[in-house]
Amino acid sequence: GIQNIYFAPVEQLYNISIESLPHYKKQGIMSDYYNMYRLSSTRNLVNKRNKTDIKNIIIYGGLNYDSCNVNVSSYTQSLERKEQNYWVSYLPNTKIEIDSIENILKYNHNNAKIEVLKFDGFKGTEESFKSLNNNKINIIHLSTHGFYHKKSNMNFKSNINEDQILTQSGLYMSGVNDVEKEYKDLEDYNNGLLTSYEISNLYFKDLELVVLSACQTGLGLLHYDGVFGLQRAFIKAGANSILMSLWNVDDYATKLLMIEFYRNYISGYTKIQ
Repeated sequence: GIQNIYFAPVEQLYNISIESLPHYKKQGIMSDYYNMYRLSSTRNLVNKRNKTDIKNIIIYGGLNYDSCNVNVSSYTQSLERKEQNYWVSYLPNTKIEIDSIENILKYNHNNAKIEVLKFDGFKGTEESFKSLNNNKINIIHLSTHGFYHKKSNMNFKSNINEDQILTQSGLYMSGVNDVEKEYKDLEDYNNGLLTSYEISNLYFKDLELVVLSACQTGLGLLHYDGVFGLQRAFIKAGANSILMSLWNVDDYATKLLMIEFYRNYISGYTKIQ
């Protein structure tokens, strides 16, 4: 008769979508039959927060990864960056995704007054995200490229510097293609790389949900104390729940999924549903 399952995976189990495993007796997957609550730690069971009314939402998408100071249609410049392995490609469906989400939230059938602040094109910079620090925000939606650079000599048994590890994962923001390559590893420099370390130093006390609509946003260094990546960063920043991916995800399919997620969420379904 149990309906709710709370679980905190460890080590390699972090990389498995346990919610999507086949049911051990019936047709379908586990989340077809149970409410599966993935926890970063079982301590979260005693730290439940009161339900937050959704009033303020920040959405990022349709980001222009070139600088506003360059000709974004220049094929030669794009090709040169691609050859140097730090060229970030535009995601056309993310613009459609955030525009659709904005309309769903602003013109919802429940007549709830929801303020939506949208960052697209050249506006979705690393600086713009940091400026949100300590503001009353209920949902942050980030539709962009994610990254995780694994260092081969580190694993969950290592004695590690958490801050250093959190610089190895993050999100690509507007203008990242125009930054000189030698600045790519400077975590405190506004270089278009929003690292997990930088996110972890922000504070959002009313943050109910973070949606990471990007590839491999659930990855990070596996450690006995959790996954050191984007999810840890947002939890440290105050997020109550995170929607993230373990694999590369298709731009078009993700757009469809996210639009339906918000359409149902705003109509009264829970996040799990």
